[in-house]
Amino acid sequence: MANGSVSNERVKQILTNPIYAGIVHVPSWNVAPRLGKHEPLISIETFNEIQDRLKGKARGAVRADVSADFPLRGHICCPSCGNPLTANYSKGRQGAAYPYYLCRQRACDLRGKSYAREKVEGAFEALLRSVTPAKELVELAAAAFRNHWNKQAMNADQSRKAIEKELAEIERKVKQLLDRIVEAESPTVISAYENRIAELESTKLLLKDKMARAAQPKRDFDESFRNALAFLASPWNLWKNGSLAEKKMALRLTFPKHLVYDPKGAVRNTELSFPFKMLFDLNNPKMEMAHPTGFEPVAPRLGI
Repeated sequence: MANGSVSNERVKQILTNPIYAGIVHVPSWNVAPRLGKHEPLISIETFNEIQDRLKGKARGAVRADVSADFPLRGHICCPSCGNPLTANYSKGRQGAAYPYYLCRQRACDLRGKSYAREKVEGAFEALLRSVTPAKELVELAAAAFRNHWNKQAMNADQSRKAIEKELAEIERKVKQLLDRIVEAESPTVISAYENRIAELESTKLLLKDKMARAAQPKRDFDESFRNALAFLASPWNLWKNGSLAEKKMALRLTFPKHLVYDPKGAVRNTELSFPFKMLFDLNNPKMEMAHPTGFEPVAPRLGI
């Protein structure tokens, strides 16, 4: 810490300290786990997930070496080998730097073949501009989201009531165990009661955390989904005007799989993400109910 560095041991101490999840636990003072008065930085559920990952379930780190000059790097692939293209600047005879995407795979037939950034990103932008659902479809999606939002709000209210009922039952059990401790004489029996109380108190913490997260959102539907619906109406706007992180978000949220650059000047092998696929499917006049004989075994007539 003196030289500005943080040791691995210190990082582990921070990640395993329940204080950041709002829990106070001091075994040396016989203080059982309980919710503190301070505001937690993370939820108890997130804290538990971190502990699981520290025990061997951690995922690989995500690379963060993508230059803002090449937002498609890592997302657009070589037309020959299918591996993601890398990118760099190449100096011309006059000393000017020219941006290119290219393949560096040794076994690829197109290894070293470069593609001007302007052409690659121009082809992608043309594709992205074409992904613009009709206004009516976006309005239909907004109505569906609003309906789901309202249902979730009702479910959250029911969930809170169920948790309150469960907490009351735990309080009743804890009180019974405390009464038994007062009457008990055997140290073994007393210890067993105390361990059970500790388990119930731990369950209470988790339930209270769930109840806090089941609370009504601080923002209403329109405020919460304004940006999401704006993106759905035109992902091109986020790509054109956003930061690198927002460009990457627009790319991933629109095309879940890698794209392939066609040297003829297009981007192919595209698959739309579910929200856009759903919208365009709704706009497809050829969609119809599947005939019952198309199923194995033959299904009922489905009302036909």
